[in-house]
Amino acid sequence: MYILKKSISYEAILIIFCLSVPLVFSLEAQSSDKQEKIKGSKAPNLEKSSNDWIDTETLNLLIDNAIREHPAWKVSRQTAQSLEIQPKSLKRIRLRPCVSDIQSSVQGTALQPRAQVSLKCDRPLWNIAIPVQIRSMAKIAILNQAIGIGQAIQEDQIDWVLTNVLELKQGYFTDTKLLQHRVAKRRLSPGTLLTPHLLKAANVIKKGDDVIISVSTPYLQVRMPGEALTDGQLGQQLSVKNRQSEIVIRAKAVAPGKVEVPF
Repeated sequence: MYILKKSISYEAILIIFCLSVPLVFSLEAQSSDKQEKIKGSKAPNLEKSSNDWIDTETLNLLIDNAIREHPAWKVSRQTAQSLEIQPKSLKRIRLRPCVSDIQSSVQGTALQPRAQVSLKCDRPLWNIAIPVQIRSMAKIAILNQAIGIGQAIQEDQIDWVLTNVLELKQGYFTDTKLLQHRVAKRRLSPGTLLTPHLLKAANVIKKGDDVIISVSTPYLQVRMPGEALTDGQLGQQLSVKNRQSEIVIRAKAVAPGKVEVPF
């Protein structure tokens, strides 16, 4: 009886073992499949793709366009050698792509060395002001020698120096023609940046000078000799005497030795 029970016990153990092996293999296979899937899958990306933001190249173009379309630049670009624009780092700026057109503008009526460029979108709604540094480079007149009071500026007395004109608050000269018929208000030392407030218009006609008086109409032009009775700057009205008739009239100084009677 004991032997039979022992035999049955061995058989039971064998049966249980045989039945359990496929289950173990099945569990191991399922576990292995899950591990392979976990290894093969990518972790979810919590950061937005770079395509979800406006790229820095586009931002630079918007900033550049806003400054070049500013009325102040349209005037100064005629004499400027170059325009340099350096915006604050744009890498950290995150702006959603705009469905509508992006509006760009420079704050203020005049360009400044340090400015703010505004970018605005209506869909989706966002608005940002980006700090920029601007350099408008032009060659300006600087004296290379001393000039006395009332002395006219000659071309060989000037050096032309490339300068950021946005930093100049009192004006400047970029052409020798703009210095013609001007004299120094006071003594100026070498290295002085020439500005309008340092100079004044010179007298192109002096009292007692012989002048040619011109009277012009659409159909007739008359010239006669005369004498200046007062000093006159370019474009200024002065008194002159007609030598033929001895009549004193008012005329405008248009050039050295020439006056014009308005008709």
